[in-house]
Amino acid sequence: VMLLTPPHHTHAHTQVYNKSTEQINKLQNELSTVTDELQHIKGRMDERGSAMTDTSPIVKIKAALTKIKQEARAMEIRIGVVSHTIVLKRLGSNSMTARSALQPSILAGGGA
Repeated sequence: VMLLTPPHHTHAHTQVYNKSTEQINKLQNELSTVTDELQHIKGRMDERGSAMTDTSPIVKIKAALTKIKQEARAMEIRIGVVSHTIVLKRLGSNSMTARSALQPSILAGGGA
């Protein structure tokens, strides 16, 4: 004699199994989504941490500022030299003008 379970029990178990399997799949998909989001957030946090501890941009800015200050000093020296040269030229041209103004009168007075 073979014992058979009533058909309604087998169908009920199948429904419970199917519902449980469906719930497990749903939870696995949700876990996968949360895990992906967690990995994404961890990646962003690592990038921010690296950016905060990476001082190379600051070092580059400081080096650029130092270079600009050196260039400004060099330009100030050049401006000073050019200004001095202009003043000397003006003084030289004024004394030359004064000399040339005096020379004809000396020549005119000496030759007369």
